[in-house]
Formats: sequence, C-alpha cells, structure tokens
Amino acid sequence: TTQATTLIVSTTENASTLADCASCDLVITPDGHLTVDQDKTFNKVTVNAGGKLTLANGNTLTAPLTIESNSNGTGTYVDKNTGTGLPAITAAVNQYMTYRTWYMGSPVMGSVTPEGGISNIKYYNETTGLWSGVQTTMTAKTGYLLVPSTTTGPSTITFNGTLTNGNQSIALTRSADNKTKPGFNLVGNPYPSYLDWKAVCNYTTDAGVTKPNTAILSTTTMWYRTKESGVYTFYTVNGEGVGTPATASKNIPPMQAFWVRTIAGGGNLALTNDMRLHDSVTTNLLKAPAA
Repeated sequence: TTQATTLIVSTTENASTLADCASCDLVITPDGHLTVDQDKTFNKVTVNAGGKLTLANGNTLTAPLTIESNSNGTGTYVDKNTGTGLPAITAAVNQYMTYRTWYMGSPVMGSVTPEGGISNIKYYNETTGLWSGVQTTMTAKTGYLLVPSTTTGPSTITFNGTLTNGNQSIALTRSADNKTKPGFNLVGNPYPSYLDWKAVCNYTTDAGVTKPNTAILSTTTMWYRTKESGVYTFYTVNGEGVGTPATASKNIPPMQAFWVRTIAGGGNLALTNDMRLHDSVTTNLLKAPAA
C-alpha cells in the first residue's frame, strides 16, 4: 500500500502556495494557520489542537477534516463564505475533557451521539424551568450539561458529522409557566470556531438602523457558568464585549454553551459566518475555569 505524502503547515500560510496534491494528507500544527485561498482537494486534513484553518470566501475545500483537542486547547475552523449553497465539510471534532460537569454544544448539524463515553447529557427546558432527563444525543445550537463517563484521568469525545456552517437561527423562548427564571435559554456555539458575542449583538441587516438580536434580548449580557473554589458562579460579557471578571472573553469558544435571556414573546437569535473567528487557545480555552 502506498503511503500518502504528508504536507505540514506550521506557520501562517495560504493554500495557494502549496502544491496541488489530492492524494496528500495535510496537517496543521498548533502554531499553523492555513487560509484556503483557492479551491483545494486533499486526501484528508488534520488540524492539531491550537491549529487554525480558514476557508476564504468563494473557495472550497474537498477533504475529510479532523479537528484535534488536548489539555492546551482545540483546533478551530472558520468558513468566510456567505450566502447560500455553502461548502459542506464532513469532520470528526474532538474535545478533551476531565471528569467534571461541562457546558457544551455540538459543532455538527442535526442530532448526534458523541463518541468516547458520556455518562450524563441534559438540556435546560425554559418552558418548564427544569432540566431534562438523561439524553443520548445532542442537537446543534442547544446547550447541554455533559459529564464524562471516565472518572479518573482525561478523556476525549468526538462529534462526527457535517460541520454547522452559515446562517443559523436559534429559537429563544420566555414562558409564563416558568416562574423562577423566565426567558433564560442555554444555547450552544454551533460552529467549530470562536463566536464573537459583540458581533452577535451588533448584527444588522440595514446598516445599523435596527439590531434584531439586541431587540429580542432583555439584556445584551450573556453568562458563562463556572465554578471557583468549589462554588458555582457566573462570568458575564455584555454587548460591548466587556467581561466580568475582565478575563471573561467576548469570543465564545467552540462547543461552549452559554446563557442568554430573551424578552416576552421570545424570538430568534441570528448567527452568521461573519461572527466567527479564531482566538488564542492558551488564553481562551473551552469553558470558563472550573475548580
């Protein structure tokens, strides 16, 4: 069997500088950032933990994709294409985990069962104000509580499917039957990249005359659930991107679940590829700290 040639990207590069090699494997190292600035086909593409892959607008990438994760962070993929008929990328997205409760979302379309061992998956039902029973699947755009089944040492779970891409609409509800926390919805970053909360709040389709996302939120503040010194608390980020504490980032990590609150009547939170970006995995890991 002929072994595929491996191309290594360890710095910031454009794909147009790489040889055309549909039979080659491509690896983006933790320090690498590849921008696909012309149509490319590879045998497979692997983004190491910390590595960055960007698909420029108007271009396609044909290759199965693996995004890796370890204790230092997770690789990220940003698609700059806009409109409809966007490239569909099939991927295996990994997430490194230790034994604790994680607030997470799925980065792939539809409903998926994460592989690798999860003992507890639950979502929050705003209409009742209660947590669900234990689930076996996760649906994109919904936030979940996850607990790994491995109680000693780290583990890795994997989401297999087509990466969520392009315009996304997240239905937010505010139910009269919820007497304790009406309007609070736990949503998941649906993209395998960071999501800029300030850009979410500033979203407009009419040059800033209206801001549809801000209009359906009772406050532009979003909440990260976390735990410090054994006590559960919240980190917050407002619509201007200011975090409390200051280490709370407006750039929501891939697969991060977070809380938002909607107005009476609810509405749909609009997300687009323009809100996606890369960030430093060394300073902005998945999830707020837990200790």
